[in-house]
Amino acid sequence: MPETLADTPPEREEGPVAEKQLAIRIPEELHRRFRLECVRRGVSMRDVLEEAIRKFLAGKRGR
Repeated sequence: MPETLADTPPEREEGPVAEKQLAIRIPEELHRRFRLECVRRGVSMRDVLEEAIRKFLAGKRGR
């Protein structure tokens, strides 16, 4: 049994996972730069944010 939620592996491989929508307010310029960088790297904003949250929960807050 995982010790924390961060230790729980993603369940996408096993089947559908219930999802929640997260709405946040950030400065317009930060959003613009984030969106453009995601496009430049060919990644989705959602995937980047999901990975950042997983790392945060795992205690990996490096920059």
